[in-house]
Amino acid sequence: MGLRASSLSPSNVQWEVYGDGNGGLVVKMMLNEQETDFTAACDGARHAPGSHYYDYAKLKTCYGHVAQ
Repeated sequence: MGLRASSLSPSNVQWEVYGDGNGGLVVKMMLNEQETDFTAACDGARHAPGSHYYDYAKLKTCYGHVAQ
């Protein structure tokens, strides 16, 4: 028996991206309209300790994105 859409919890995931004022980008993730953290392995990409904002370039590196 496969999953039915009606059996899944509805969720809304969005990323908000902002300029950091120095030519870089910061990003935060929202889950169902609430700030949420990316994986703990990416804590080094946080814009500041305890912040929900992450340095976009560091976050991409954390998730294994390699520029070509």
